[in-house]
Amino acid sequence: MKLHSIITWRKFMHYPSYDLVYEWEDIFAQEMQLPFHYEWEKGNNRYVRRIPILSRFGLPWSRAFMFEMVPTLHFRRYNTSRIIPCLIDFFLSDEELGLFQRAYRRNPLVLISSREVYEHLKDRHLKLNIAHFPLSISDRYVLDESVLKGKKYDLVLMGRQNPVLMEYLKKYVETHPDLYYVYRIHKNNQFLYFTSRGESLGDVNTRFQYIDLMRKSRIGLYATPGIDAEEEGRGSNGYHQVTPRFLEYIACGCQVLARYKKNADTDYFQLDKICKSLDSYEEFESAMNAVRNTQVDLEQYRSYLSKHRTSVRVRLLKDLISKI
Repeated sequence: MKLHSIITWRKFMHYPSYDLVYEWEDIFAQEMQLPFHYEWEKGNNRYVRRIPILSRFGLPWSRAFMFEMVPTLHFRRYNTSRIIPCLIDFFLSDEELGLFQRAYRRNPLVLISSREVYEHLKDRHLKLNIAHFPLSISDRYVLDESVLKGKKYDLVLMGRQNPVLMEYLKKYVETHPDLYYVYRIHKNNQFLYFTSRGESLGDVNTRFQYIDLMRKSRIGLYATPGIDAEEEGRGSNGYHQVTPRFLEYIACGCQVLARYKKNADTDYFQLDKICKSLDSYEEFESAMNAVRNTQVDLEQYRSYLSKHRTSVRVRLLKDLISKI
């Protein structure tokens, strides 16, 4: 099988979470010499859903690859033999798997990013051609001495935080007030960042700003979605996949303090080789004290990243489609 394009939403979807996807798409397009097929902005609205003949308008007429954020069950524009989707997040219940099979039945191959989900779907014997296709970090992020020299803060709290780690951190700060960290607040429809010393850093709205701030941190707090019940249902239905933020921390030279549930996905990404799961405040305090004034092992991190670069996933995709 030969691909002819990559479907992208970049002309109209500008949420920060999609910037990571566009980084992956750039590498795939470059390495595989494929053009972008720019998706029709109105292709998934409620009016198109009511008119079946319009639902295929604007789709490529030849084989294409695309990233999908989550499975779509009740109206799926991409249910066609011409498209290979890669599902980034998957939190469907077993009761929804019948709808999932129906929605993806025409796709020649369905790629699943989570090893945990992939193995569960294989055990359920769905009538779909599925393959494990793990997430990655763009080759553009080079980890060298300059990254380590740019460290400014002990800790930067990036994005959504795990409630248990935050409780640990709050307790730690009470007895270690010298911890120099960055936190964010939501105000006027935007996230504003401040330091523990009262400095205002403004907003962080771009991918460049996000990575730049992460690179200035010595430590990153990380948890797989849903590891703690208080986390507002993320990772529900028992799935706890490793997210791209873990790879971002490694690419930015951060020591990682983590909470996660051991599963096929954490085994695949070898989280235990980078950081152990912290299950008590005492473990957190000991780990925080140990990493505050130490630097990462650059060779270990580089070796680790070499297995998870987007260009490595390009080679995997080539191998998978060659077998169709």
